Amino acid sequence: IFGGFSQGAAISIAAGLTAPYVPRAVMPLSGFFAAATSVIELAKSTPHLDTLIKEKVPFALFHGDQDPVLPLGLARAGLDKLRGLGLNASIKEYPGMAHTTSESEMKDVIAWLAETTA
Repeated sequence: IFGGFSQGAAISIAAGLTAPYVPRAVMPLSGFFAAATSVIELAKSTPHLDTLIKEKVPFALFHGDQDPVLPLGLARAGLDKLRGLGLNASIKEYPGMAHTTSESEMKDVIAWLAETTA
C-alpha cells in the first residue's frame, strides 16, 4: 500500500500509477495529483495502468474541506483525473479540517486499511 500526507500523498499517487509492481491500494491524505499530465502519460505507456483498472486497485483520498495549503478542489480535481483513467478512486472529505489529520480521519483510515487488507 502506498500512502502519504501532503507531498507524500502526491508521491503515493505517482508511485501507485507508475511503480514496476501493482500496489494493493493507494491512500493519499491531504494531497494532490502533482504533475498529473506527465504521470498519466507515463502510466499509459505501460501495461501497469490496465492492471490497476482490471484489478480495481483502490485509490482512497482523504482530505479536509478547510485545507488552506492544498484546497479541497485540488484533491477533487485529482479524483476526477483518476476516475477519468478508469480507476477505482474515491474521496472522504472532513468538514472543518485544515491541512492536518484528525481523530475521525484516522479512524476512517484504520477501518479502510482493515477492509482493504482483509
